[in-house]
Amino acid sequence: MPFLALPLLLALATAPLVSPRVTSMAPPGGQRGTEVKVVFRGERLLEPQGILCSRTGIELVSVAAVGERNDHCEVVLRLAPDCALGAHVLRLRTAHGLSNAVLFHVGVLPVHEEQRQGDAAMALPLDATVHGSVASESTDTYTVDVPQGSVVACELESFRLGRGATDLALEVAGPDGTTLARCDDSSLGLKDPVLVFTASASGTHRIVVKPAWPTATAGSYQLHVGRFARPLGAVPCGGTPGQELEVELLGCAPGTRARVRLPDALGPYAWFPETAAGTPPSPVWLHVGGPANGEPRTDEKGRMVVQWPCSVHGVLRKPGEGARYHFTAKKGESVEFRAVCRSIRSAMDPLLLLRNAGGGVLAANDDDNGMDSVLRASIPADGEYSLEIRDLLRGGSEAHYFRVEGGPRPAAPRTSVAVGRLEEAMVSVPQGQAVATVLTHGGHDLDSGLEFFATELPPGVSAEFGPFVKGSNVVPVLLRAAPEAPLGGSQAGLRVRATKEPLERPGGYTQELALVRGRNDVPLFRTVLDRIPVAVTRPTPFTVELTAPPVPLVRGAPIRLQVRVARAEGNKAPLTVRTLWNPPGTTSGTITVPPEATSGELVVDASAGAATGTFRMAVVAAGPHLGGTLETASAFVDLTVEEPWLGGEIGKARTEQGQPVDLSFSLQPTDKAKGTLQAVLLGAPRGVKVEPLDLPAGATLGTFRLAVEPGAQLGKHRSMQVEVRVATAAGPVVHRIGGGELRIDAPLPSDASKTGTTGQAP
Repeated sequence: MPFLALPLLLALATAPLVSPRVTSMAPPGGQRGTEVKVVFRGERLLEPQGILCSRTGIELVSVAAVGERNDHCEVVLRLAPDCALGAHVLRLRTAHGLSNAVLFHVGVLPVHEEQRQGDAAMALPLDATVHGSVASESTDTYTVDVPQGSVVACELESFRLGRGATDLALEVAGPDGTTLARCDDSSLGLKDPVLVFTASASGTHRIVVKPAWPTATAGSYQLHVGRFARPLGAVPCGGTPGQELEVELLGCAPGTRARVRLPDALGPYAWFPETAAGTPPSPVWLHVGGPANGEPRTDEKGRMVVQWPCSVHGVLRKPGEGARYHFTAKKGESVEFRAVCRSIRSAMDPLLLLRNAGGGVLAANDDDNGMDSVLRASIPADGEYSLEIRDLLRGGSEAHYFRVEGGPRPAAPRTSVAVGRLEEAMVSVPQGQAVATVLTHGGHDLDSGLEFFATELPPGVSAEFGPFVKGSNVVPVLLRAAPEAPLGGSQAGLRVRATKEPLERPGGYTQELALVRGRNDVPLFRTVLDRIPVAVTRPTPFTVELTAPPVPLVRGAPIRLQVRVARAEGNKAPLTVRTLWNPPGTTSGTITVPPEATSGELVVDASAGAATGTFRMAVVAAGPHLGGTLETASAFVDLTVEEPWLGGEIGKARTEQGQPVDLSFSLQPTDKAKGTLQAVLLGAPRGVKVEPLDLPAGATLGTFRLAVEPGAQLGKHRSMQVEVRVATAAGPVVHRIGGGELRIDAPLPSDASKTGTTGQAP
């Protein structure tokens, strides 16, 4: 059975708790080609240095702290004319770390800030974005002059700002007050409304923003109003990496088409199509990966026939409509079909049905992949079959588009940083020191001699990775900053070297980031990052060192790792020390090094089934600083786990309270156990004393003399172990053997107590 990492147990808080915490940011976005002043508010915004951005096109102009409370700073950003559109993940960078992630949205429309007097409506020009905020049980109203016959799109971004579980609605009324359109949720916008209306008369139209219901969560928003094209989706809605597609844009004027080149990265792709009617303020989503797109043919019966593996696409424009694809298959053949709908913002809740030639349902699936479907089945007999896809609720519209992938999907390499559920994957490296974390991975070809390496690290920072270990899905990584490394940051990439072609490969780094959570911290809105945020920070006021163990750790036994700490002058706080990770089948605890001490011992135990081999080990020290907690790591050392050098078993013994007894144990030494032996009995019951036992090299039997006190604990005792220390030139190698039993009885009563006499003969 492979050893799998438990991220919650192995997670390292690579972002120290003295890092800044951003609680609000305004404005939430800007128009590309402009400069924007962004105000961050939060906690521990001490010594702001700049920002770290997940995408290209945003340049830092200036950064300045405001006030003396470290809760407020201003940043000026320059958005390039060709700045990537859509959401950018920003982190504020201070001299002490990186903040939590916030989204900054870059668009093409001129931006207006909400300004009004009392309850008066704010006038907007057509083709504009407005930044606003609405409170619970209130409304914001905007007016816009629209020529007759104009097709106008209105889109709200609130939930998608990643600020919270907001739920707002839109209403549009014409010049005569008649409601032309209203929308609450949309498949494209998730909890955000998207609507399009046609002006039946020229004049002032009113747009109302309000909570979706009286007690719905309200908050900040971006409202986009204009004559831009607002596609709801595209068909085909995906393809293979790097493929160029010509697609039909759904929800636009009939026949509206555009071309797109898909990226190399697998998964959902946010695409901003450019048409004669303009660019939408939020993307159309396409899927990258899976089998190549196929072209179903129509047979003489008018049926769509496909030959799997391939991917097919379609739109269910009418309620109750479905699509059926016919194919032939042989008995015992395994088939797999995947519906790609909700992951690319289709309105469909897809249902897949596998039917035989007579139309009977052989297998069905609704929600095996989130709200998308995966159907796997074995063909029962040679013949004709069909795959049907339809909406579970029998819906249909321009937004009910789908992609069906037929055939297995190869497992792509995936790597991520192991963090706790509420933590974010980012790394702050102190100048002249190191931090460490753990990567979890899957889908890599471990027979290709793989090793990770990092790219685009901040100046002065290096990364050292542990090896890939068969049977384990974790790799430790240590990042170290030179003492002269400047304060700074970067988005680091992850790659893999191999001993077989291709010699360099993608690292498959994919980190999900939950931006909005619901009840029980369930993620409601996420984004996916493909790079690791890394920052260089000021040094921590303490360091930690791990001494390389001079002897191996053997299965079924412990080893004591020697840890040393050093503190800066004036640092009197206790430090907690733990291992970065534990090799498969081993466990360890945490120790506290008190202020007056500089060293300690950390015990690592290996189970009887622990993986053998040499592993990279490090320890992490944590201590208080600036009202929070800082962490730093030791260098890597090698820990070797081996099979035991000797075996054995404890025998059985029986005695009474107050009576000594001998307890023997057998030993089966291997060729490695060449030194003298020292045996110590562990787990002896209360009231039993025993001295360590010295034995010659190669001994096969040992006997302890147990001193049993009159008040020794009664009963059968089976939890004892013998710790056998095998002497070597580098130090003792510890082994433990178990088994056996010690029974302690109460003394038998005397004859006098039985007869009730003085004990003299009659």
